[in-house]
Amino acid sequence: MLSFSLFSGAKCYNCWQNWHYFCPQCIPKLQIYEGFDYASKRPSKNFYIDKEYQKDFSLTQVIVLTHYHQKWVKTLLRHAKFYGKYAAYRDIILPFSPFFNEYLDTHNSLLVPIPLHFLRRWKRGFNQSEKIAWVISRIVDISVCNTLLFRKKYTKHQSHLSKAERQTMLYSAFYTSKKHKIPKSTTIYLVDDVVSSGSTLLECANTLRSEWFTDVRAVVLASD
Repeated sequence: MLSFSLFSGAKCYNCWQNWHYFCPQCIPKLQIYEGFDYASKRPSKNFYIDKEYQKDFSLTQVIVLTHYHQKWVKTLLRHAKFYGKYAAYRDIILPFSPFFNEYLDTHNSLLVPIPLHFLRRWKRGFNQSEKIAWVISRIVDISVCNTLLFRKKYTKHQSHLSKAERQTMLYSAFYTSKKHKIPKSTTIYLVDDVVSSGSTLLECANTLRSEWFTDVRAVVLASD
């Protein structure tokens, strides 16, 4: 399958050859996570969170594709988010279809993108988490739902904030639609591009759990 970026004058962010933001020749150079517990930072089969940590960590699983510390990965994901080069998500995700097929449970599941405040979405023109969710959906055959979770607080960018500052800023930043008819037994996969402190994912998960969703997980492209 040809990537859309083939027709957009793209160049690989690692080798700077034409046609792809992430070219086939550089795919083997991407450092893939083999599985770890995001809460304890210890190895974990299938990225599951140890039950000991689940008491204070509202996610049961955090699936991460690659490491954010790779300079070219960091630059590419930032440009995809802030400069509209979202075709890059397809170049990164599609070659690793087996990874997502292995770790995501397709039974009774939904992909829920981390929502943007409507003003930020209007300024940016798109929600990068939605773009990622739709690409993953094509691989794992899980539906995308962008009408369940919403953001009501317009928050500033978090990259230079401490974990405590992020948690304070994000408190009560999200809410769920009262019109949804999604069974509470549905496995919810929150989708985002990068996870750092985890504050955004956890606040979203807490919001969903307050509505009695019992199994909330996450899938992200990169973690630092």
